[in-house]
Amino acid sequence: MPNYDTTIFRGSRDSCNKDLKITFLYSYSTEFDKFPTAKEKTNGNGFNIEPSFAISISEGFEKGRLFIPGNKYYAFITLFDKAVDLISENLYTLYPNINKVDFEIDSKALERFQTEKALAVAGITAMPSVWYDDMSKPYPAVKLNSTLGTVNIPLEDAIQIREMFKRFDPICYSASMLHFFASIRLGNNG
Repeated sequence: MPNYDTTIFRGSRDSCNKDLKITFLYSYSTEFDKFPTAKEKTNGNGFNIEPSFAISISEGFEKGRLFIPGNKYYAFITLFDKAVDLISENLYTLYPNINKVDFEIDSKALERFQTEKALAVAGITAMPSVWYDDMSKPYPAVKLNSTLGTVNIPLEDAIQIREMFKRFDPICYSASMLHFFASIRLGNNG
């Protein structure tokens, strides 16, 4: 089963984490695989199409990584959006000394945040955190954790990523990938 990876977000020189990368993973399975991407219905009247996608969020080479399978994608996007909003709204409560060179998260505010604003869905949790760059400069962050990995994303980058996710449609992208593979299989370019 071939896998096709598309980078849909990459940190830039304007990002807090320049190594941050989000990859859309698409798997195209044939009729010979156990779970094919497209399978003809038993009555011969059409096809069933499986999403066959996931995303991977990486903090950089040999750093934190989080894998989100397609069946948890929309739950994750909802959680991520809510976490960015809540951390932004409570920024000065969570990080009371944010204007200082070396700030920390307020442990009592964090504890209150975790109990009152539970941010967990589909086995994924989101919580406020602090992310440090290579020069040990701290940034407010969103920490995402599941059984499939952990990443810590600076809040400034998370806001950009949230906007990207609002515009990215994995079902449409998957359908275009399926069209691409079908045209290759049929030997035409359209």
